[in-house]
Amino acid sequence: MSSDPYAEAQAALARHAVPASVLPPVLQMIDCIREAADDVANDTGDDRYDDSNGRGHLRYRRARNRMIEALDDFEGVTVDTSNNALEIRVAGVAISFYSAPHGVDQPQLGGATETRRRVVDQMQLQLELDDKVDPPSRLVLIHECDEEGLMQAALGSLSSPSAWSWHVMLANRLADEPVIEAPEVQEIQSYEELEETELPESELLEDADAEDIDQDADQ
Repeated sequence: MSSDPYAEAQAALARHAVPASVLPPVLQMIDCIREAADDVANDTGDDRYDDSNGRGHLRYRRARNRMIEALDDFEGVTVDTSNNALEIRVAGVAISFYSAPHGVDQPQLGGATETRRRVVDQMQLQLELDDKVDPPSRLVLIHECDEEGLMQAALGSLSSPSAWSWHVMLANRLADEPVIEAPEVQEIQSYEELEETELPESELLEDADAEDIDQDADQ
């Protein structure tokens, strides 16, 4: 990635008409997944008779519960936990998150659950409408973890339960890429709150000379 990973991610998403306000809460979701994956890596092990299925379920629940709390602070973001799933909505875009046991490049949203079928159907409809949908109404955040923690995470749209239409990589431990962080919102000071800048003595003398010249010209 470039020296500004956040700007590059925003530009990549913008090419698919994704509103700029989508990226900050998605990065928060990734942070929650990363923290949950770290917890599970520290709390589980083969010596405790844990297996990959158990660790995956525990990662999901801990990430989901973290997201519910963390995203409550984001203005304009709503969190839906109906049907025991989690979906966030921001700027007209609905986003769900899923794990990819075989890698982010091989999403696995097949299965008999009604929620997954609905999510895939909505993205396939977007693909059929093509440029008539602006911005996309449905995206998925796909992530992969191992026993050490979060490996990769990508946001995008699927053309089928197991294939991307497009996606943007937002976390990649395998490539040793820097963590993408949303810039902090800086408080804007009013004019009255700004401290008066002290000019160097040389500049003050130049200003005084200029004032004398103006006065001479008026006389």
